Amino acid sequence: CTALHLACIMGHVDVVRLLLRKGASVVKRDRASFAPLHSAVSKGRSKTIQMLLLQHGATVDIRDGFQNTPLMAACSYNHVDIVRLPIEFGA
Repeated sequence: CTALHLACIMGHVDVVRLLLRKGASVVKRDRASFAPLHSAVSKGRSKTIQMLLLQHGATVDIRDGFQNTPLMAACSYNHVDIVRLPIEFGA
């Protein structure tokens, strides 16, 4: 798990912004093969998701170790308000 993953999980938008500005990878995976975007989606962190997608080009259809995309994860975690974000970016 990277510092970016943890910041995404906790919803610390300022920390996410700082880490990304310093070059943190939006595609580096944790042990469960989650990208930071999966981590943000799993906790319903909409501001973090928007930052990863809008400003830093996270891959909207990246798959985790279970072959789930962030959109699929949002559905499985029942984050109805999050589902629209990946769709807006082409999922």
